[in-house]
Amino acid sequence: MRRALLTWAAAPLLSGCGLLYQVGGGGVAGLDDRPGRLGVEAQGHAGFGLSDASFVMGLGLSARARVTEGVQQLAGGSHLFVTALADGPSPYLRVGTHFLQFERVDGAFGFGMASPFAEAGLALFDAAGRKRRGFFGTGPYVGLWIGYDTRLTDQPSEASAGITFGWAMGTGVATP
Repeated sequence: MRRALLTWAAAPLLSGCGLLYQVGGGGVAGLDDRPGRLGVEAQGHAGFGLSDASFVMGLGLSARARVTEGVQQLAGGSHLFVTALADGPSPYLRVGTHFLQFERVDGAFGFGMASPFAEAGLALFDAAGRKRRGFFGTGPYVGLWIGYDTRLTDQPSEASAGITFGWAMGTGVATP
């Protein structure tokens, strides 16, 4: 009886596993009227999750660095993601929270946490490693994102959005 319950409880975990890595950069703009919010941003994401070799859905870690005239920022956190794994266009969606952010805002030190973000985009995987029960692909990606910087210091919280270009790697393995 115990073995049957363990097998039933673990069944979703036995469907397969996959990874998604992305590194990129692009432009960022503030969504309010504050000056000095146009600049550049670099991002990195790594995630692990369930897969059936045609998609991956799971949890990951995110990091970003932002430089504008008024904001210089480092942030890190976690996210949920889902992506298709296909030879060619593969859409993805990521939602998460930057748990910690250290920044300089309008000349003063700033600190924030629990800053939500969302990103949707398209990876163009070249699936040279596709097999019957697996997928391995790399390629460029483009994503549009929106976020809200929650600040715990005197500076006001603010929303921003941007576009990111970079390189992605996706893998997925299905169990028989």
